[in-house]
Parts: sequence; C-alpha cells; structure tokens
Amino acid sequence: MLKIMYALITYDDLVHSHGINGLSKKSYDHHAILKVHFVSETDKGIVFSALVDENKSLHFKSLSTPLFNVSYRVIRSRKPPKLPISTSLKSMKKYHRKLNNLTMTEKNWKQFLDSKDCILSQCYY
Repeated sequence: MLKIMYALITYDDLVHSHGINGLSKKSYDHHAILKVHFVSETDKGIVFSALVDENKSLHFKSLSTPLFNVSYRVIRSRKPPKLPISTSLKSMKKYHRKLNNLTMTEKNWKQFLDSKDCILSQCYY
C-alpha cells in the first residue's frame, strides 16, 4: 500500500546521503522510499515528503542516516466527481481526468501532498 511520509533530515546527514534524491531507493522503518519531494528548508534541516511502500518485495538497502519528526499518511481513494451539468467537450474531459485520479499512484502522488504550511504546522518543524 502506497503512503506519503513527511520527515526532516539535518544538513549534516543530507551531505552524507548525497542530497534529497540520494534517499530514493532506500529503506526506512520497513518502508521503501520510492520518490522524494522537497518541501521546505528550516534552521534544523530540510523537510521533505516521500512516496513509500512496504519493503518486503522491493528489498531496498536500509538508510544509514537518521530522520526526525517522521509521520506517515495513508491516502484513501477520493469520492468520484459529480457529473457535469454541461456536456461540452471541455467539461467532459475535465470530468474524466478527475475520474481517473481518484487513487494515488507513483505517477500522480504529488497531488495528494498536503500544503507546505500544513506540513510545517502539523509536524512541528
């Protein structure tokens, strides 16, 4: 099951992991980090979000650097959109696009991220 992880990595540990993208294809707390996205820079380090999955089948190597304030968010599928009143081509395309993005995948996971302010306030960075 795909989840979103929010965490903070210190600047010293960031250098050892070769930047934020160096966290990809690693394992943390039995979760495989598939993709990483920069959120914000703080005085303590870098806040990032990551798409994670169970590491049982992927067998990624464990992350050697510690992460702080780690929180996971399980994304449930969204409610389907209402059928548009107008049946114009533009409104029907928009309806079908929304209909296809109800569940989180590796391709569309960034649209399920919380806002930057929400991440920073909820996780106490």
